[in-house]
Amino acid sequence: MLRGLYRSAAGMLAQAATQDALANNLANTHTSGFKRQIPTVTFSAVWQAQVGERAAARRERLITEYHTDFTQGELHRTEGATDLALDGPDFFVVRTPQGERLTRGGSFHVAPSGELVDASGAVLLGKAGPIRPGAGPWQIREDGTVLAAGQAVDQIRLASRKPSGPPPERLGEALFVARDLTAAPPGETHVLQGWIEQPNLDPVREMVSMIAALRAYEMAQRAVTAQDETLERAINDVGRTR
Repeated sequence: MLRGLYRSAAGMLAQAATQDALANNLANTHTSGFKRQIPTVTFSAVWQAQVGERAAARRERLITEYHTDFTQGELHRTEGATDLALDGPDFFVVRTPQGERLTRGGSFHVAPSGELVDASGAVLLGKAGPIRPGAGPWQIREDGTVLAAGQAVDQIRLASRKPSGPPPERLGEALFVARDLTAAPPGETHVLQGWIEQPNLDPVREMVSMIAALRAYEMAQRAVTAQDETLERAINDVGRTR
């Protein structure tokens, strides 16, 4: 009885975690370069010694993991000079107070310091340091070369993770950190000026998944209630003498 009660409660926790991930995806429907999270819930068997007994008892532990879907989102043309998108698997490299980070978000603007920064203030890096387009006319080629007044002044730095290495770790909504990086191979990813990568999620699909998770949560909740009522009757009624 108690095992069924615990499993039903664990099911409620699993669906709550799923709801949190789906809600976060929906909240970033307009975040450029956002990568959707896919929750995975598993039960891991843990053997624990019983107090005062030699035998071990089996316990199940709920494990919730969040995997990031790194597939590329749709590219949307904006015509903005500081809007950049990556057509390919690589990442921009930006500098934050915590160190260098990766991002697919390309909604940049020119800061008062003259550097290209994103909405959080992270500085876009090139091979020679922060990208500074200058006050005059400038453009960015598909290979990331930054041209100011027709002269190449830097090249946007792109990073690629090794296929055999671990996936980048998510930090916040649009930033990632990876400990196994290499320079992006030339020609693998194209830098598109005046474009933005949309989030790689379908709001309708996320809403349908949320409804399914809610229904599963309600079923587990009803199972908990039913088992609790049965347990209450067993304690109060069984063994009662008349």
